[in-house]
Amino acid sequence: MIEHAPSSHPTPAPIRAFTFWLGEALYGLDIREVLSIEPDDETISPVPLDRPGMLRVLRHRDRPVTVFDLARRIGVRSGRDRCEENRRRLDRYETLCRDWTHGDGSTAPPVLDLELSPRERELLGEAMSALSVAVDDCRASRRSCRGLDAACSGVRHAVAQLRENLQGLARSVILFATTDGRQPAFALRIDELHQILEFAADELVLGRTEAGSIIRGYLIQEGQPDCLLLDATPLLADRVVADSTVTTA
Repeated sequence: MIEHAPSSHPTPAPIRAFTFWLGEALYGLDIREVLSIEPDDETISPVPLDRPGMLRVLRHRDRPVTVFDLARRIGVRSGRDRCEENRRRLDRYETLCRDWTHGDGSTAPPVLDLELSPRERELLGEAMSALSVAVDDCRASRRSCRGLDAACSGVRHAVAQLRENLQGLARSVILFATTDGRQPAFALRIDELHQILEFAADELVLGRTEAGSIIRGYLIQEGQPDCLLLDATPLLADRVVADSTVTTA
């Protein structure tokens, strides 16, 4: 019997990625580079800094840390940005609904046009359905001339509930990254945490390598959404530490 010598090439270690949502896409950072997750303190005013996507510098664990708005850094719209636009659209819709409910009944109800990702549409599904039912009830009441005030109140309540749910989608968190596992190196404002995923090394498809790119590649695994793996090196190079801009987290 012929015995095969063991391979001299060890199997590459799997990639464990800490994943999170930003806009409609899933991103990840090597789990070894994640130090902590903290609430986004929106009361801290942004500081005008000249690096791409830089939001502010704050003090965390007694160290000054540069915070990047990741969406601005890579040139995409965050969930926060889209939620702000959707709230403006909902405000316009509410005005049109008010005009429609006080009209003569000869026109169709206004159409609500929100820009939602499939995930957001699922999260808002119950509130969207409740609004649709309320509008249908209002239309039926106008035709029968009975219970119109109560039906209009139902529409207002459904709009208010949807607005509250949209506000919930606009929340963000701060991810503090590390290079040594102990101290923060920089921080990222992101939309929403996902989960820790493990990928085989051959499931990483290397991305383009333009100077300044922070996308290391794509992690592709059956049954999971494609994940863009971040490269921390350009962010480390873009850090600014200036005592005059430091605030306390």
